[in-house]
Amino acid sequence: MKNIVIKQICIDRLSEIRSLRVRVWMDQGLTIDHAAEDEINDDFDFVSEHYGILKEEKIIGSVRVSFHSEICKSPLPAAFKSVAFPAAPLYAFPSRLVIDPLCQGNGLGQILLDTAIPRCINKAPCTIAYTSITSVKESLLKVGFVVIEQKVATWCNRKRDFSLLALLNANSTDCP
Repeated sequence: MKNIVIKQICIDRLSEIRSLRVRVWMDQGLTIDHAAEDEINDDFDFVSEHYGILKEEKIIGSVRVSFHSEICKSPLPAAFKSVAFPAAPLYAFPSRLVIDPLCQGNGLGQILLDTAIPRCINKAPCTIAYTSITSVKESLLKVGFVVIEQKVATWCNRKRDFSLLALLNANSTDCP
């Protein structure tokens, strides 16, 4: 895809990112209703780093990277309850990867992962990911993530198969 820019997105453009998420998730068949709004608009957005792909200043893709001192303080803490993670000083959590439906199929999701994962590795000894998207899971496995657990979970009123993955970052022994 031509004429795109990859950069960290300022928090003042959060409403654009959230609108893009809703469009993408609805395109995937998820039901976005009042009950699902808390799953879409969580407080982690305000303390996370957001990376985006812009085309003519319009955000056409984004990924969120949050950092947490404890797994139980990360997004979706219930997803990690059944897994015994050793104590680590910091966990990185890339999440909410979305690409505008009209721009999908051009490798933009991979570009965002290639931007976010090095940031995670540089800042935290352990990176965790939770995804139901097969292509995202495959991309994470290629860079050294391992599947810790697979389960069916409900998200935005729809049951999906999720994979919990972890990456032991360089020079660390604090993560499975």
